[in-house]
Amino acid sequence: MAVGNLSIFTAFIGGLITFISPCVLPLIPAYLSFISGVSIDEMRYLEDKKQITHRVILNSLLFIAGFTLIFIILGASASYFGKLLLKHRDIIEKVGGTLVIFFGLHTMGVFNIKFLNYEKTLKVKQTSRGLVKSFLMGLAFAAGWTPCISPVLSAILILAAKQNSMPQGMSLLFVYSLGFSIPFFLAGMGINIFFVFFNKIKKYFRAIEICAGILLIFLGILIFTDNINLQSLLDKFSCISIYLS
Repeated sequence: MAVGNLSIFTAFIGGLITFISPCVLPLIPAYLSFISGVSIDEMRYLEDKKQITHRVILNSLLFIAGFTLIFIILGASASYFGKLLLKHRDIIEKVGGTLVIFFGLHTMGVFNIKFLNYEKTLKVKQTSRGLVKSFLMGLAFAAGWTPCISPVLSAILILAAKQNSMPQGMSLLFVYSLGFSIPFFLAGMGINIFFVFFNKIKKYFRAIEICAGILLIFLGILIFTDNINLQSLLDKFSCISIYLS
């Protein structure tokens, strides 16, 4: 099956949710400071910001390249194994959809799945310098298994496993990465605007978790019932409308 508009939209929204999740968003300034070697105060208050902004942007791009590479590799792997198990597609849909629904309930706080709270990250030595350090930090960020990233990322990977080809699965994870990368890059360009945004949104963290959970549950139901293709979904609604009329 081709990558539908609904799948692409879900992947992009998943990246945005990852960015604004309560255990990622507060750390964005620290990530920007660490990868660029520029203090948060310098980013916010220094009058001549041209050189500093250039450094932050350049290192942000390398950081983005690092985690995008990992996400694309994960998407390729999910698509490859999904294709191998194509004859068991019905089972994959039922099991995958059920897992995504459970991830949604976990994100909403209905119950706690302990292994999703386990964090395993790559260690980047402090001796790493410049652009190489930023790229390695991107790899480390994507490889981290955190309670905020894992439910959404796992759902997108299950979606990637349903694709018929490896490029389709890779494209979904690329779009997921875009959903995270765009606001991260914008935060690097305007850290003061980011802090204004953060102060406004932090009061809604609980609502964000609930909305993310609802999105995952909805996605899980679509995967379970094999309705993830938007056109197929619209066709079914059309049929129902015609029948009722």
